[in-house]
Amino acid sequence: MLISSPLRSSRFHTEKGQFALRSRRAVGDAAAALVTAIARVSLGHLVAEPWVASNAFRFVRARLGPSARVFEWGAGMSTVWYDKHCAEVHAVDDSAAWVRDVRARTQRAKVYLLAGAAYVAKIHEFPADYFDLISVDGFQRYECCQAALKHLKTGGLLLVDNTDKDRTTGGDLFRTDELLLATPGLELLRFVGWPPGNFAAQETTVCIKLAEAV
Repeated sequence: MLISSPLRSSRFHTEKGQFALRSRRAVGDAAAALVTAIARVSLGHLVAEPWVASNAFRFVRARLGPSARVFEWGAGMSTVWYDKHCAEVHAVDDSAAWVRDVRARTQRAKVYLLAGAAYVAKIHEFPADYFDLISVDGFQRYECCQAALKHLKTGGLLLVDNTDKDRTTGGDLFRTDELLLATPGLELLRFVGWPPGNFAAQETTVCIKLAEAV
């Protein structure tokens, strides 16, 4: 069994050491992750939903209505799902080939090819308190989280994937997790689970913007 981090003792643990098989639902999510990972590797099949911890996605999905506005850093199969279920979707990515692929899979979503400072700054083209969901699942996550809150509605959701990673390096994902902990006006919900297409447990954090958030 390949372990990607010395902090991950098995594929059933996150890099924070959290054990992911704590319920029957989690066992089902792990089985689905294994099947979809095999399908991805052997057949090139990509599940058309967000590749975050499945329990985190269930939480988000239950709170998004058809009028929801979504902004994503990191386009992908999540963009395809939001395009079908939400009123307005904007996604930023820095891969030209991937942007072409996602654009071909969506009908209404706006998918932007940007890099560097422009990648982070795209959200500033939108009004304050505009989005119901902002997803941070690409590059420069620390800077993206810094930019996000002004544009998120009160009660809106900030989804940040892979918050268990970079524990040994102090890298971008670790710094992002520390930023979330230090930011006032956020309720942090930690979801330890299994994403589709990847048979390894991970943590996805969903933050709810409270009324007093700045």
